[in-house]
Amino acid sequence: MFIVIGLVGLVALLVVGHFLGSLNVLLPLMLGSLCFLPKVLIGGTVADQTRASISGAEPRVMTYTVAICIVVLVASFLHRKGTLWTTYSAFTIFLLIWVSLVWAGNGEQWAGVVHLGVATLAWVAGSYISTHVASSGKSEQILAGWLFIAVFVQVAISVAQVAGIPLFPLGASAAADTGLLGRVNGSFGHPTTLGKILLLLTVLLLPLTKSSDPRARKLAWWAICLSAIPFILSGGRANFFAVIIMVVIWAMTSEGAQHAGRRVMIPLAAIGVVAASAGVWLGRFETGEIGGYRARFTDVALAQIEMRPWWVGTGPGTYVTAVGPYDALTATGWPVHNSVLLAVVELGFLGAILLFLPILILMVRAWRTRRSLHANGWYSRAILASFPGISIVALTGWGMMADTLPLWLFVLGFCEEQIRRSTARNDIGRPASFSPRITRLRAAP
Repeated sequence: MFIVIGLVGLVALLVVGHFLGSLNVLLPLMLGSLCFLPKVLIGGTVADQTRASISGAEPRVMTYTVAICIVVLVASFLHRKGTLWTTYSAFTIFLLIWVSLVWAGNGEQWAGVVHLGVATLAWVAGSYISTHVASSGKSEQILAGWLFIAVFVQVAISVAQVAGIPLFPLGASAAADTGLLGRVNGSFGHPTTLGKILLLLTVLLLPLTKSSDPRARKLAWWAICLSAIPFILSGGRANFFAVIIMVVIWAMTSEGAQHAGRRVMIPLAAIGVVAASAGVWLGRFETGEIGGYRARFTDVALAQIEMRPWWVGTGPGTYVTAVGPYDALTATGWPVHNSVLLAVVELGFLGAILLFLPILILMVRAWRTRRSLHANGWYSRAILASFPGISIVALTGWGMMADTLPLWLFVLGFCEEQIRRSTARNDIGRPASFSPRITRLRAAP
């Protein structure tokens, strides 16, 4: 039954996409599931309500699981050049071999494998959608428009929450944390998730501020400016300062002497935002977690790494279950607040390297093309500008390995295709139809 429904839905999507254009179908599908309602459809358990893990206690289907799989199916059906299929092939093979032969292969570990597998497919989905976006035509305007809507929806929800309207209450485990009182969470279960989502969307918005389309530029700048509201109201220190660092680096590395004024004004504006919200951040530093706990979590994680062979790990999604017997505080539901250490403990050094290596390779590629005056240069500088801030977020929390991971890899896959594309291809308009026949006709010289 599910296969029949899936096939019918795929055909309907192809038909609708033919008339509305691929971007107007795929972008809201992805952004809606990743940036608005990343909810469980199938496989949720009661334990998941208070569980602190990158995945559920059992394999589950999320809204973004369906969206990502649909985009990947469309990509496999249409065979568009530029879709990055093999980036995470080695990591996928690693997961399947390890869960079958090395780890116990229980439901908890399979849930982690499914979560990580779907995240790697998000890279494919991002690269496929990126093939429909070019520096000519209206594709950048469409992209900027949907990104603006995604940001505006979170701004509206955040303002409503401040006004006392009970929209999207905190998750069960987050609601028990008194340190989260007074902080907005948008449509997500935790305030810091809201900041991480907006941080990643900013990576896509910054290159659009260089677009030749004036409407795309305006929408991108408006979205970036409006996002400051939920960044401040959510109270995520690492997220807020990460986006400030990103925007300042972007402004300082903008090409051309004619942008000298903007190079000065944007950093000054960023300083002004920090100063205007200083009361919020002083309060957060007074009431937030003390560094001793984070140091303790780090020590516990390092001890676990020393206990096991470097290539084994505890299995994805099992940190609290595996480490809890060795530390009472971890047993209460506190993973190590470091996404890299969390990956090393759960996947072993080999798995962690295979997970993060494509990201590091993308950074190298971005560095090589950062001086280009075309779209590949814009996206290269956005990736490089985001690296310090995202590193801060990843090294001070474990959320980048949870439901934020699919969006992270989606954004990076999108950017890699833009960076990889040659300057000649960059200036060729892309067809906005799902139809293979029409694609071939329009692409002909």
